[in-house]
Amino acid sequence: MEQDFPTTEFKTLGHQDPQFEAYLLGTFSKERMAVPVRTLNVRSLKEEVTFELIDKKNIKSPAFALVLLKLLRPQTLTFSVGTIVVAYSTALKLHLPIELGLSLMTLSAVLFFHAAINLLNDFYDHMKGHDRMNPNGGSRVIQRAWISAHLVQKLGFGFLFLSLLLGIPVVLQHSSVVIALAIVSGLAGLEFSTHKLGFKNLGLGEYLVFFLTGPFLTCGFIWATSGVFSWQMIFLGLVFGFVSLFFYHVSNIENILTDAQGGRRTWAVFLGIDRSKQMLWVLAGLVSLSYFSFVLSLSDKRSTLIFSLLFLIIAANMILICLRANQSNSPLSSDLESLRHRSLRLHWLMIGCMIVALT
Repeated sequence: MEQDFPTTEFKTLGHQDPQFEAYLLGTFSKERMAVPVRTLNVRSLKEEVTFELIDKKNIKSPAFALVLLKLLRPQTLTFSVGTIVVAYSTALKLHLPIELGLSLMTLSAVLFFHAAINLLNDFYDHMKGHDRMNPNGGSRVIQRAWISAHLVQKLGFGFLFLSLLLGIPVVLQHSSVVIALAIVSGLAGLEFSTHKLGFKNLGLGEYLVFFLTGPFLTCGFIWATSGVFSWQMIFLGLVFGFVSLFFYHVSNIENILTDAQGGRRTWAVFLGIDRSKQMLWVLAGLVSLSYFSFVLSLSDKRSTLIFSLLFLIIAANMILICLRANQSNSPLSSDLESLRHRSLRLHWLMIGCMIVALT
C-alpha cells in the first residue's frame, strides 16, 4: 500500500540541472527526502522530474530489517536457490561426486549475488526512470522514501562483495571452466541490473534471464562442486531457463506500456500485446519439451512415471495462465498482475514437483 505523505513543498528539476542526480540519489539533504511524483521525457536530455520534499522525521517507514527484506524480494530468490536445490538433488540421484561443503558455499555465493542483482536493479531502474514511471516496478521502497537510492546502491555492492568472497574458494577448487562461467555469469548479471550496455533496451534481457537462471546456473553449480560435466544438467538448465523466461515474459506483458515509453525493447514491446500472448504458448511448449528431455535423460522408468504424473499439475497451471492472458484485452488489466503472481508460483511448483520426483 502506498504511503500517504504530509504535504510539504514540490520542486521540479531538469536532467541538465546540477542537482538532478543528487535529488534522485537522496544525497541532496540530510534532513529531507525527495519523492519523485512526476517524470516527463524519461531517458532523454529533456527529462524533467517533479519531487515532493518531505522531512525525514515525517516519514513513517517500517523497521530497516523489513525494508531490506522488501528490497531482497525473497519470493524471487527461488530463481537461483530453488534451481540449485534441484540441481543438487539431481546430482545425488546421478551419484555424482558432489561436495556438501562446496555446495553450501556455492549456494551462499549465488544467494548473495542474486540479492545484489535485485538491489542494483532497483537502484538503476529508479535512476533511469523505469520504476518512477511504472507504479508496479521494483520493490517500491525508494519511491516510498523508506530508504535513499544511494543507500540501496551501497547495499547492492556490499552483497556483491560478499558473493565474490564466498565464490573465490569455489572458483579455485575447479578453476578451468568455473572461472569462465563465473565471469560470464557475473558480467551478465551486472548488465541485467545496471543496463550499462543497454542490453535490456536492445531486446536481450530475455536471453540474460534464460542463461543466468538456466544452463549457466545448473552446469556451473555442478562443475564447481564436483568438477564433473553432466549433460543432464543442460536439460535441467533448459527447464528452469524457460520457466524463468515464462515468468519474465508475463511481467513484460504487464509492463508493455511503460517499457515502450521508456525505450526498453523487450520481446513484449517488439511483438505487441496479441503476439506476446501467443508467445506464452510457445514458451509453455518449450518448458514441456525440455522437461521431458531432462526426464528421459535420467533413464529411470520409476522416475519417469512420477515426473509425468507431476507434470500434469504443472501443465494445467501453464495452460490456465496462457488462457487467462488471452482473455485479457488490455495491458492495464489487473488480471495481468495476478498472472505474474501465478507465473512466479509456477516456478515454485516446478521446484517442488522436481524435488519430490527426484527423492
